[in-house]
Amino acid sequence: MKYSIPKANLKVFHKALHSIGKVGTDLFFEPASDKLQIQALNSSSTAIFIYRFFSSFFSSIELELKKKRTDIFRYRIQLKSMLLAFQSVFQTDKSVDSCLLEFTQEASEIHVSRLCRFEVTAKFRIPVLVNDDDVRPDFSDVGKNYWIMPSKVLAEVAGTFRPSQEEATVFASHSGFQMKSHVLTFEDKEQANTELSLLPEEFTEYKIQDEASLTFSLKELRSFIGFAEAADVPVKATFNSGGSPIAFHLNKDPIEVTFALSTMPEEKSEPDIKTRKAESLTGPSLIAQKNVSTKSLSGKESQGELESNISSWNVEKLVPGSPLEVQHIRRPALLKKCFDTTCIPSELKQGTRVLAQNSDDED
Repeated sequence: MKYSIPKANLKVFHKALHSIGKVGTDLFFEPASDKLQIQALNSSSTAIFIYRFFSSFFSSIELELKKKRTDIFRYRIQLKSMLLAFQSVFQTDKSVDSCLLEFTQEASEIHVSRLCRFEVTAKFRIPVLVNDDDVRPDFSDVGKNYWIMPSKVLAEVAGTFRPSQEEATVFASHSGFQMKSHVLTFEDKEQANTELSLLPEEFTEYKIQDEASLTFSLKELRSFIGFAEAADVPVKATFNSGGSPIAFHLNKDPIEVTFALSTMPEEKSEPDIKTRKAESLTGPSLIAQKNVSTKSLSGKESQGELESNISSWNVEKLVPGSPLEVQHIRRPALLKKCFDTTCIPSELKQGTRVLAQNSDDED
């Protein structure tokens, strides 16, 4: 099976491979008579990229099957091996006229031929890995909530947050859309809490049946936004609730892209920041023990009850132990006998010549 990519679509194919490279490490090719599908899954299985290039994207598709097969062809290769043939987008756009992808029927290797200027041809042979995973997700009906937004507006929304921000939380309701940075701990004083709100009128389409709160990886979403912004196509997001995946769709003939992210379950109630800090310092069981009977500290009976209650506390669980003292190993001093810190005249032997002269305040 051979797929010929013309020069007009070669830059788009190159950018698609680089956007996948920010998420996954392996590529799964599924060639067919009417399309070529590329799929990538990240190492933690929380994000998946699916690209579908239809027949109009290629200048020609040749199918040469010596034996009939009922199963689907599936080739697994390393992304680093594929990027050897597509290193620089600028160089590919300037010097490469067309590209030919050839898939062998034995599924042993993939041949990539770059037809460059001045009749120069660069050929690459990429070995195929053993295909252990058979992931075929269907995100056509992820949820009943969806919104459609221009890709440039989505890029501005993601650009509001710091580049180091890894996760974000989205609140979608009938009244509007809210997105804020997801904070794991409150101990970092240099962190920035960003919050952005949009009205339903600012979307191309906005339909929310049930309110939802979704927390997902913002770092991996930026790879999809980069490709969508270059294609200048509206992005559609479909979701249900926290804990179920959110899928981003991009459809521009002859390309169809689906990017799905797993989300964290919704939290019903979040404790106050001051309460959370107090629990982290003293422990929740210690706060519960504050309800000890203190009728009158002057009475002997109440004082005895208080002492018995205090003695029943498990101090080892409530108060963290002190760090252990680091014992430094004394190492022998090198060349100590050769160099003394101070010259003592009384300890000098008779006949010893001192080269340094006396200072002004010495006799």
